[in-house]
Amino acid sequence: MSQELWKDSLRQGLQGSQAHLAPARLLAADPRQRADQALPGVPYSARGCLYHTLVWSELLAALVAGERPAWPENLESSWQVPEDLRTAQGWELMAGRLQDSIRRATEQLEHVDLAGPVAGWPPATVGRVYQEMIMHNSYHLGQLVVLLRMAGAWPS
Repeated sequence: MSQELWKDSLRQGLQGSQAHLAPARLLAADPRQRADQALPGVPYSARGCLYHTLVWSELLAALVAGERPAWPENLESSWQVPEDLRTAQGWELMAGRLQDSIRRATEQLEHVDLAGPVAGWPPATVGRVYQEMIMHNSYHLGQLVVLLRMAGAWPS
């Protein structure tokens, strides 16, 4: 597959084409306090899921931009939502930042060699980091939809 075809496929995956949720749909959700609702058998809230997705999406977007971002101290810390993001405005801010990280990674596609190395995550290639970002976002955005539906906060 040529780099251009691969980039087009990655672009579609990042933007929510076909089987992937378009991240912009998150802004249509109005979870209010239900974003923090504890659900039976689920170890985290919708807000925690969004925060975790955001942390990793921003990190992966920084990697493909050639930066060396700070990695979370541990996996558990990427689920712990800071107090200032535990509000309705915090939800909107996280959803907006998630979209920004995806937009940043999408724009960076024009300037990268997908087979090239990633300075902050050897021996990964740039293409692998893009694939990780798409898979991780898709997985957790799907979880997020289910959590919001269970809480009665997902628009029909």
